[in-house]
Amino acid sequence: MPKPLLICLTSAVIVGGCTGQPSGNTPAQATHPTTMMRAAQASPAKCPAAQFPAFLQAFAGDPKIQRYYTAPVLDVVDWVNADEPQMGTRVVHVPRDEYHEFKLRYHAGQFQHVEDPASPEPIAVQPRVTPGPNGYRVEYIFNMSEGNSWTFARRGDCWQLTGEPDPSLL
Repeated sequence: MPKPLLICLTSAVIVGGCTGQPSGNTPAQATHPTTMMRAAQASPAKCPAAQFPAFLQAFAGDPKIQRYYTAPVLDVVDWVNADEPQMGTRVVHVPRDEYHEFKLRYHAGQFQHVEDPASPEPIAVQPRVTPGPNGYRVEYIFNMSEGNSWTFARRGDCWQLTGEPDPSLL
């Protein structure tokens, strides 16, 4: 008879491990101080802000918060054929670990578009935040024709990046 699949959440490891047999961790490893410290550093203790504007600043300003508060799979709208935009768009499901298109940063009191994290000159932008039925849409346009947009939804006690609703206007 096959064994049931057991999923352990990071917070379960922090408070003493999961019940059953977590894959790769013995109970002693799960509660070892070094393991607990790494898990605590990997996840914020609580939502960085109750109100969305302050959350967006925290999210855009800290890669650790971005990773933790990004949905496991994002719904990304992309062109069917980038060379022929008249063909329309489609939704692509992108795993969090493969998504690297959040280009908005918050640094020194302002939002910036950062095409490449090593870029010496980020571009200051003014994102527009629009409430929607399931959360917020964040978007901005820069360089007269290019733009970016993302959706955030309330999940549990915090916000989560859930998708990219429009392809960049290239």
